[in-house]
Amino acid sequence: MSENKIPTEEVKIVEQHVEIPEGAACGAIAVSQLAVSQLAHAFANAKHITTKSPPLKPATFTVAPVKPAPAPAILVPPKPDRRDAGKTLRDRLEFDRFVVQYYTNKLTSCKARGIAFNLTFLQVKNLLRAKKCQYTGILLTHTNGPNGQRDTDLTIERIDNNRPYETGNVCAVSFAANQAKSAFDAKFGKDAVTMIHKMSKALKKRGIK
Repeated sequence: MSENKIPTEEVKIVEQHVEIPEGAACGAIAVSQLAVSQLAHAFANAKHITTKSPPLKPATFTVAPVKPAPAPAILVPPKPDRRDAGKTLRDRLEFDRFVVQYYTNKLTSCKARGIAFNLTFLQVKNLLRAKKCQYTGILLTHTNGPNGQRDTDLTIERIDNNRPYETGNVCAVSFAANQAKSAFDAKFGKDAVTMIHKMSKALKKRGIK
């Protein structure tokens, strides 16, 4: 009986199903020992063992380009307002604080009364720069204290009370003039301005200015 040779370049292990008849246990053990012996002989004489696995591909990496950081923003100081010429830094800061407080209080008051307030902060600031009352011509003042407003303090007045606070319907007047016009508005309604004009003309005729 010639010996089966197993190639040394490549070893293949194949599972086989072998049926062993009853009473042939010794034969099965002999076959098993022969198979183990042949495998041991093949592994001992093989120079290398190859498999059918595909070769590994080299790993590739994609590096995203790094975007340059944006240039830092350059802060440009606002141009000085020519109306602030001659004022000290403290005076300008006090005025800005007054504007912020007035603007905040006005927004709160209009919201509580259900009146639309369509003026920007800058528009309010420009109105509060007024020096004289547009109704009476008297010099205006600013009160920052807790003692309430004086008659000469500046207020923003709605010319037509049926319209909101908006461009073209507001002016800077004294607190006293604002209160007087409010009283005429409450009494005469839409004819309040006409009544004020008539009263002004009548007073001038009497020599009262």
